Amino acid sequence: MREESKAEAIGLWKRILFSLVAFCLGAVALLGAGEIVCRLLHGDKFSDLSLNYFPPGSVIYDPVVGWRYRPGYEGQWRYFEYAFNVKINSTGLRDREYGPKSKPRILFIGDSHTFGVGVDISQTFVKRVEKVLNADGAPVECINGGRVAAGSDLYLHYTRKYVPELVPNVVAVCFFPENDFDDTWYFNSNAYPDFHNVHGEVYVGDEPLARERKHRAGVLFRNSAFYRFLRLRFCRLSVNLGENPFHGTWLDVYLREEPAWVKEATSKTIENLGAIQHICQSRNARLTLILLPSNFDSAPKCWRHAVGKSPRGAEAYDREKPFRVLTQFAQERNVALLDVRDAVQCQRGLLYFKHDRHLNSRGHKVVAGAFVSFLEKERLLPRQTQEADSAKPHD
Repeated sequence: MREESKAEAIGLWKRILFSLVAFCLGAVALLGAGEIVCRLLHGDKFSDLSLNYFPPGSVIYDPVVGWRYRPGYEGQWRYFEYAFNVKINSTGLRDREYGPKSKPRILFIGDSHTFGVGVDISQTFVKRVEKVLNADGAPVECINGGRVAAGSDLYLHYTRKYVPELVPNVVAVCFFPENDFDDTWYFNSNAYPDFHNVHGEVYVGDEPLARERKHRAGVLFRNSAFYRFLRLRFCRLSVNLGENPFHGTWLDVYLREEPAWVKEATSKTIENLGAIQHICQSRNARLTLILLPSNFDSAPKCWRHAVGKSPRGAEAYDREKPFRVLTQFAQERNVALLDVRDAVQCQRGLLYFKHDRHLNSRGHKVVAGAFVSFLEKERLLPRQTQEADSAKPHD
C-alpha cells in the first residue's frame, strides 16, 4: 500500500511539474509570438516617447515673453501618434503671409490647441472655420495666433502686438482651463525660466531651448515591442502622465478649496482678459472667449478615473469651477462666450490623441463647427451684422 501511495504521489507531482513546464513553455511561446508580430508590424515606431515642442531652430529670443517662433522656420514635428508640418510666417505665427486687410478678419489667440499640435495647418479649427465661412459666401481671413506653452499673459502680449498690425474684426481668445491658469501663474512666478539671448538663440541656463530631446524609458519599454504595445494600448491615462499623475499642481485649478496660487492665477487671468478687452474696444474689434475642454473636462469616465487617483479623493474636485469663473467674467463684461464642451460631449469617437492629449483632426473639426454656429448666432462679422439689420422691420 505504501509503495502504491508513493507511486501515486510521484505521479501527481510529475503531472503538476509537467503542467507547470507546459504552461511556462506556452507563455514563453505566446510572448515570443507577440514580440515577433509587434516587431513585424511596428518595429521601433513606439520606442521613443519624446515630446518635443521646441525642435532645433524653431524659436528665437523675445525680451517680453522669453521666446517666440523663428520667422521663416519650417520643419516636421513628430511623436509616435502623429507627424505634422510646421511653417512660421514673417511675423512669427503659424500661418501664411498677410498683406493689407481686404476682407474681415478673425484673429485666434491661444495655446498649443489653437496652434494645432498634431495636425497640419489646414486641419486646425482656425483654418476649418475660414474654409466653411468662405464656402458659405462670407469672405473672411482666419489667422492662427496659437503658441505652445501659453497662458493669459501671452494672450495679452499677442493682443498688443497683432491687433494693431493685423486689424481683426474679431479677436477669439481660446482658453484651455486645464492648464492656462497654471501657465499664467508660472509666467508670473519665480519658477519661470530665466530665458536669455545668446546670439539670437534662446538659452535656459547652459542649454538652448530649441534642441533635441530624448525620453528616458525603462529597459523593458525600450527593448520589447510587445510590452510597448500592451503598455500604450491598455493604460487608462496618457502614458506621459505615468501611473499617478498627481504631482506638482496638475488639476489644482479644479479643487473646491483653492490653493493660494490658484487664487493668484485666477486674479491675474481676469486682469489680463480685462486688458485684452480694453485693447479690442480701442481698436474696434469684438472680443470673444472660447473655452476649449480637455478630454478630462468633456469625458465623465475619463474624469472619474483621473481624479480617482488623487490622494485628496474625487470629492475634493469640482470639474465645473474654472468654467464658471470664466463664464462669470464674460457675463459681467458683456463678452461673447462659447463653451465648446456641449459640442464635444455629444460626439462619439476619439477627439483627442490619447497620449499627447491635444485635439486630433476630428476634434478640430468639431470645434470649428461649434464656432461657425456661434459666429452666426452672435452676428460677430460685419456681413452678419448688416444682414441682421436689414432683416429688422422698418417704420
